[in-house]
Amino acid sequence: RVTDAVLRRHCDHIDLVEFVQKHLRKAKERLPADGKGGCTFGFANTSVQKYQVHAGRYDLIWCQWLLMYLTDADALALLRRLGPGLAAGGLLAVKENVSTSEKLTYFDDADGELWEEGDTGAPVSCVRTEAHYEDLFERAGLEVRDQRVQRDPTGKTMDMMLYLLGPAATP
Repeated sequence: RVTDAVLRRHCDHIDLVEFVQKHLRKAKERLPADGKGGCTFGFANTSVQKYQVHAGRYDLIWCQWLLMYLTDADALALLRRLGPGLAAGGLLAVKENVSTSEKLTYFDDADGELWEEGDTGAPVSCVRTEAHYEDLFERAGLEVRDQRVQRDPTGKTMDMMLYLLGPAATP
């Protein structure tokens, strides 16, 4: 939805990486490879852990509700590959749900409920704190250029954070 509603209006070409075949099939129907609104599309049916990021290729990389499905090790490895994939002046946008400093980082089950050790099944997502994300970004050699919080005025959903990242300045 973000690709069709927003990104295609500002980009000449978008590479969409999707592990789930049915989601990729829907994207291909909605966003034909030969273009829509002046933007062309590439499609990769692979996990982000396996996706090959070419150095200096992207002016913008958009990751929304992605890192929450990765372990810290996989998220860190991905972030370390994405930084060099940015062209000069490029930005990495990361939008994720964030936990509070009181709740700390926690895991959700398949129904979106709090998962705890001893529950049946395994956790499917990780809701990290802002400090947790910022630590991952720093360890990946990225720095926060800007950030915005998105709050639900009703208080029914958790906060989301949009980070704009770039390669960290070398001393």
